[in-house]
Parts: sequence; structure tokens; C-alpha cells
Amino acid sequence: MRVVSVPSGCTVTVGTLAAGERTHLSINIRVKHGHVSITVIGNCAAVYSTTPSPNVAANQSCATTVARSPSTDVSVVKEGPATAPAGGTIEYSITVTNHGPLTATDVVVRDPE
Repeated sequence: MRVVSVPSGCTVTVGTLAAGERTHLSINIRVKHGHVSITVIGNCAAVYSTTPSPNVAANQSCATTVARSPSTDVSVVKEGPATAPAGGTIEYSITVTNHGPLTATDVVVRDPE
């Protein structure tokens, strides 16, 4: 995967914030499928003010996101009775599930017994 859309040089003027006041901003980044199944995306934000800030370490924060290619997540569960009479028939139940998000194709169940 690769990042295909980032608001380059994004700057937002917040204006005045009173002591203890907060504001919330959202920046959306679209991730496009590529040849790599896992991509680590780092994204940092910094804040500045004309009023001096004694805690300059808090003026920048970064987030790291692991973007993964969508895939299938298939599972199989086989169930049967705990006991069976000699000479009787045992019925087993096999459940195959695709937990998604993509459609699983050419799914094969092997039961060698």
C-alpha cells in the first residue's frame, strides 16, 4: 500500500484558545492498495503560538498507523460427538467461515480422515 492523498503543508489557524480550552481537528489520509501488504504511516502535528510556551516538548505529537491490505480471514471448525458406539456411524460437522473483508475464492477443505 502507499499513501496517495495527504494534505501537503496543511496549516490551520485556530485563533485564540483560553486557558484549558481545546479544539479538535481531523485530517483524512486515503491509503491505496499497492504491492506491499503492510505499510507503516507516521504522521506528526506541531502547534505554535506567539505567546511563549514553557513546555516545548508538548508542542509536537506524532501518531503511527499500520495500514494493511484487506484480505480474507478463513477458518475451519470440525465438531463431532465425544463418544460413539462400536459399529455405529459418527457424523462430523465442518463449518468454514470467511471473516472477510474480501471474498475468499477457490476455498478447499481437506479432511484426510
